[in-house]
Amino acid sequence: MIAKIGIAAHSSISSEDHRKKAIEFVDEVYQRSVSEGIEVYLLLGGYWGIMKVAVDEAIRKGLKVILFPPLERESDVDYPKEAILIRTGMSMRGRSIPFVRSSEVLAVLGGSSGTFLEAIVAYAEGIPVFVLSNLGLPTDELKALSPYIDERRSTEIKIFEEPKKMVDGIFEHLRSKNFSLKFFSSPAAAQPRRC
Repeated sequence: MIAKIGIAAHSSISSEDHRKKAIEFVDEVYQRSVSEGIEVYLLLGGYWGIMKVAVDEAIRKGLKVILFPPLERESDVDYPKEAILIRTGMSMRGRSIPFVRSSEVLAVLGGSSGTFLEAIVAYAEGIPVFVLSNLGLPTDELKALSPYIDERRSTEIKIFEEPKKMVDGIFEHLRSKNFSLKFFSSPAAAQPRRC
């Protein structure tokens, strides 16, 4: 079985606790993927800040990583050769839509407006949102919108204070669904490139 877990995260590292929790999250995902025999792909919108922390830990553990960098950052970052790079040709905010829509769940590891935007896109698209809270970042405010942003109730926004419990929730959701790797709607729009 294959699962695609999107990680929405801050473009900087807000604190040592933030960095440690991101590493703990990835470690827990790795352990669960091994114990449950699930091939996990982690999808992220870039390779800087807390995203870089998560990507480096995922690669160190042997997890597969798919990156959706914005057009503005396609050539000024040394992306890891182990990651699959999807060059959408879209702006910083625009690339968030294909990144989130390619995910089966979205894990919010703390952030500001861009991370908040990705959580809202996931909710609107019916993709479950799992939020790591109490990080002192704007996404902590997603608590006020949990479990539903509006009357549509397209999916739930679930709030967690510990990475392990968040991963438990994610894998519980994945087990409850008959999930499989979704393919991109347009092969031309998603040509992977190894760096």
